[in-house]
Order: sequence, then C-alpha cells, then structure tokens
Amino acid sequence: MKKLVSRILLPLMACLMLVACGAPSSLEEILTSDAAVAETEKAKEDLLSQYSDTYSDYDMEVSGNNLTYKYYYVEELTASADDLKAALEGETSWSDLINQTKDEIEKTAKIRPETVTFAYYTADGTEIFSITE
Repeated sequence: MKKLVSRILLPLMACLMLVACGAPSSLEEILTSDAAVAETEKAKEDLLSQYSDTYSDYDMEVSGNNLTYKYYYVEELTASADDLKAALEGETSWSDLINQTKDEIEKTAKIRPETVTFAYYTADGTEIFSITE
C-alpha cells in the first residue's frame, strides 16, 4: 500500500506546493491555476513513466473541495479486470489511505477535502472499482 500512497500523493503534493501566500477558498482554486496545471502535467508524465507497466493514463479531477484520482490500467492488465477488482475490493486500508491523503492535503494546502475518490479503469475506460470517503 505504501507504493500506492506515493503514486497518489506525488502529483497532488507537487501541485499543492504551489499554494500562494494568499488564502485560496478551495482546492479547485489551487489546482486549476496555470502553475498547478503545468505542475500536474509534469507530475503525470513522471508517474506514467515510472509505472508504465501498470498504468496507461492517470487523471486528477477537482470540484470545489472534492478530489478524484483516476487510474487507467494498461491493456495487458485489464484482461484480468475481475482479478483486479477483487484485489482492490479486498484492500482493507482504503479508509486509512483516504484519511492520510486528506491529512496531507490539509497540512499542505490548509484546506481539508470534503471527499477523496480513488477510481480504477480498464484501458478503454470501463470502471473496475472506485471508493469515496
């Protein structure tokens, strides 16, 4: 699960480091700034090059203070989508991971997300699993 945490927090932490001296009103305000978008793209490229054997794409969406991480598995892995779904559903530490993510975001951005969602998809965009807290 530690590998998962680093894959999740890397792009977000890179963006949140861009918080200006002013007090933004939402995560969306922070993460949709030009500088944050550019940093997100760089972090996405880094993440995908590091995990190219697992993920074909990655996206992070923000609406207000709600954050969604979207991971798209490479085609070779999505052939066993049922196995992936079972493994993701069987993971018992989702709540811990989500709370840790919220804590890190709050610590860095001074804004606590209302919800954090992790969603996993096949290469063609079919949802395998998602969890929101």
